[in-house]
Amino acid sequence: VERYNLSDMVEVLPYGTHQESIQLVMSSDALLLDFLASVDGRANLASTSSRIFEYLASGKPILGLVYASGAAAEIIKATNSGVVADPENTEEVAQTIHTLLLQHKAGTLGVDGQHDLERFTRKNLTGSLAQMLDGATIGYV
Repeated sequence: VERYNLSDMVEVLPYGTHQESIQLVMSSDALLLDFLASVDGRANLASTSSRIFEYLASGKPILGLVYASGAAAEIIKATNSGVVADPENTEEVAQTIHTLLLQHKAGTLGVDGQHDLERFTRKNLTGSLAQMLDGATIGYV
């Protein structure tokens, strides 16, 4: 932020409570999912941050700076909940942010036709895990 003289446009907040985080999510125009910040790059494409599920529930558009072949990108695309840009492609990231900014200025920023969210509820995900575990234990009981 300081290196690029962005302190008048970027506010870095201290660690807060989960409730404060949810309030910030709900008051935002768009949400950034930068999975590389918490995961060791391409080696973990099948993983995703649990934050994505709260983002999906918010109904806010998600800017996913994630690899296109990763789980987070698949979820964003499958639910029509935002856009994905390759975090290693600076031009693509800049263009995607520019497009979102233009949509915001035009009043058209949002998520249209978000779908298949039920598949990602805690209840359904837990049920899927239980089925996988049941299948893995058949013959061992």
